[in-house]
Amino acid sequence: MEPKLKKYKFQNKILVTNMVVLLCVVTFCFLLFAFYYIGENNRQFRENTGRTADSVGNILENSFFFADNTAIQTGNNPYIKDVLNKLYYDTDKSNYFSHEHTEANAILQYLYPYLVKKDLLYRICFYNENGDFLACGSSVTLKGVQNYVSEQRVDSVIALLAGNKGVSTNLVYTEDVLQNTKFRTDGYIAIVRPVRDSNIRDGLPLGYLEVHLSLNGIKEQITPLLGSGNAEILYHGKIILEIGEEREDTGAFVVTKDMAEGFQIRLGDGKEKRKRSPQ
Repeated sequence: MEPKLKKYKFQNKILVTNMVVLLCVVTFCFLLFAFYYIGENNRQFRENTGRTADSVGNILENSFFFADNTAIQTGNNPYIKDVLNKLYYDTDKSNYFSHEHTEANAILQYLYPYLVKKDLLYRICFYNENGDFLACGSSVTLKGVQNYVSEQRVDSVIALLAGNKGVSTNLVYTEDVLQNTKFRTDGYIAIVRPVRDSNIRDGLPLGYLEVHLSLNGIKEQITPLLGSGNAEILYHGKIILEIGEEREDTGAFVVTKDMAEGFQIRLGDGKEKRKRSPQ
């Protein structure tokens, strides 16, 4: 009887051992598959998001190129140069175009054709250090213009241009500072270029021309690419545009793409709720 009992216990022990080994093998295989699945999913997501980031980057680069090319063409318009040349020696600090409507309208006729993509470029304006200002496109307010051509702001623009060899610079406004506070839009990226004339001996700009690239227009172009994801456009580390639905969860996967001039794109499948950095 005792040998049979020992034999039974031995067989039972082998059975339990085999079950434990089998369970360990199954668990190991499951974990291996789970890690592989998560890793593969992560890899595919990063590849897809990376391609999306490249597409978003192309949209931004093309938008900047279009705006900068517009600034170059309008800044080299002979008629605009002639007017700014005349105003260069005028020390009157009042806005010349506020009472010279005929001249203002003549210049606007040159500028309107450049606003064919009004959803993207929604304003072109130029000004000088004497307080003269003219804008084509989206409306402006008197107070907004006065602040825009103030000595302090113009000096800051000159300093930024000097830091880029006087060629061009970018200014980012998350709200349209030229409009009434109550009706401000989502803001714009201003591509700024000096208007020069080789006949001016001191070599200083006749004035400054800005092409305003609508943040909302950029948003409308990027949104179809994101699907259920979201994106953030940053400028020198500050969020200037958020695209996609806000979510409570933190995105587990994030792809960041650096661009020229301090711009950066951040894409993911979720993001923390964060306040947009003030300008």
